[in-house]
Amino acid sequence: MTRILRSCAILFFAIAAPVLAQVQTGSILVKATDEQGAVVPGATVAISSPILPQELIGNTDSSGVYRIPGLTAGTYTVKTSLAGFQTVIRENVTVNQGQTVSLEIPMKVSTLAETVTVKGESPVVDTKTVGANTNIDKNLLDATPGGKDIWNMLEYKAPGIVVESPDVGGNQGGLQRSMAARGTPNGQNTQLLNGVNVNDPAAQGFAMSYYIPTVFENVEVSTGAQDISVGTGGILINMVTKSGTNRFSGQALQTYQGKNTQADNIDDPLKQAGIRPNANATDLITNTNFQAGGPLIKSKLFYFGSGNYQATHVSVVGFPAVVPYTFVPTPLANTSDQDTTDILAGEGKVTYQLNGANRFEGYLSRQRYDKPNRGANNTTTQESDSKELDTFLIAQLAYNRVVNDRMFVDSKISYNNTHFPLFQKTDLQPLTDNTSGVSQPDEYGNHVPPSRSGGVEPPVLSAATARRTPRVQGWIRQRVYARGRGHATRR
Repeated sequence: MTRILRSCAILFFAIAAPVLAQVQTGSILVKATDEQGAVVPGATVAISSPILPQELIGNTDSSGVYRIPGLTAGTYTVKTSLAGFQTVIRENVTVNQGQTVSLEIPMKVSTLAETVTVKGESPVVDTKTVGANTNIDKNLLDATPGGKDIWNMLEYKAPGIVVESPDVGGNQGGLQRSMAARGTPNGQNTQLLNGVNVNDPAAQGFAMSYYIPTVFENVEVSTGAQDISVGTGGILINMVTKSGTNRFSGQALQTYQGKNTQADNIDDPLKQAGIRPNANATDLITNTNFQAGGPLIKSKLFYFGSGNYQATHVSVVGFPAVVPYTFVPTPLANTSDQDTTDILAGEGKVTYQLNGANRFEGYLSRQRYDKPNRGANNTTTQESDSKELDTFLIAQLAYNRVVNDRMFVDSKISYNNTHFPLFQKTDLQPLTDNTSGVSQPDEYGNHVPPSRSGGVEPPVLSAATARRTPRVQGWIRQRVYARGRGHATRR
């Protein structure tokens, strides 16, 4: 029985059409031809890159084709050679996840040892992959102004995507916004990080954590014709983080946008009519990032690490609903009249390249998310909204093996943890006991004044037993994700 099962498995991988598309990795397909356009079998193809510990070498088959699967997103050099022909070197071949780069290499007959080097961009159109895809590479991610937020990038760089609220100069940073394309709801969207699904099981379509766009090697966005392994028809966001190479590299980034970089048209008559001058103005948008990567053991062990701080402080129209009579300090953090979001994040990635065919990866990301006025709007005050202080953790392990030019194996396991508490600011609320009429101060000795908003008396609330009881609502969500995939092609 075991022999029968083994034979069936071998038969399946030998004759199957592609069963699962490459999600985290891409491939290069080389077709060698002569001057008349006839195929050239037996040509030697060598693939090299700072990402690889050694060259990947193979030969074109009887149809003049050689395919290299399982390539990490990055830039490669392709060298094609055969005795009696010129050697052709194609540089700067960019491979993205889920993409097959097709290269047709024309080879001229030569009696001398000649080498032709072609420098240029990779083909723009992927003729081997079906889908409505947009690739946002690291250069575009780094060069795009405004808030460093992945949803900001998708809104303006990925055609066909509509978000629920527009981002103006980064003022929506630190907020996950629902997205739609081709009429599909947000709940059908899928987000992949290094090939692993990081969707929140309690809020489908949203992620369990936030992202640092500057650490991505490439972001692939698909709005249709997803691979069967995705399982939904919504938007697919496939993000691959940077990895270390044999070359040490580092980057420092500092962005800043302050309140003095904007203007308003709120004049004195409007202010006298009650219009607030700050409205939805931006007070501060900043991003500080440091990252570095390189070899720990040359051609074997590589590292990449990054630290990031992102702050978005904006005003909300009509918030607070009642102009506070005093600034109330609090151990729960900022109680200003702004909606502030501060994210402190760190992440690291270690890659071990056993040889040209076997690669191991470990990835760890941890974030602290601080939003002291969650739920700020024109019906709440600093005392009545919530204090959000979250922590996010992602840990991943991956193993990738290229068996041959027609088969590869990709295995991953991921652990995601989200701690999402919402603190109710009961210690900030000075109240009046409706049984005795006595005004009870808050923790800092402040009493409810006779009038807080143009002569309108505050509501009388009961605080006999519960006013000093801190309240916390929220949840802890955990997700363990394991995935093993094989890919085979038939010629």
